[in-house]
Amino acid sequence: MMRHKDGVRGFTEREFRYLMERSLARIAFVCEDSQPHIVPVIYEFDGRYLYLSGWNLQYSPRFQDLDEEKITLLVDDLESANRLIPRGIEVTGLVETKEKDDKIYLRITPVGKTSWGL
Repeated sequence: MMRHKDGVRGFTEREFRYLMERSLARIAFVCEDSQPHIVPVIYEFDGRYLYLSGWNLQYSPRFQDLDEEKITLLVDDLESANRLIPRGIEVTGLVETKEKDDKIYLRITPVGKTSWGL
């Protein structure tokens, strides 16, 4: 995704800023046992891809064989403790397992999104 006058292609400027300012999300995917799972994760966003890493990735069967799979990443919160107005963005993407310096991480390429309250 290239940055242009309306923000990042695929994300509005508000969505882009929202993703850049946060790091806690939940991902939803279906494991090889055909059961849906929702897992809290820490993510990074570089404006083009979302990245997930951590010691659990290489040891957890939930994160095995996700290449080319579609997952959903949900980043949401409340506007403030005084105003209980929900806001967030749900990003659907394709997952690739990558490795760098003997560490495994997931790279998510966004292919769709829905946002509210931003």
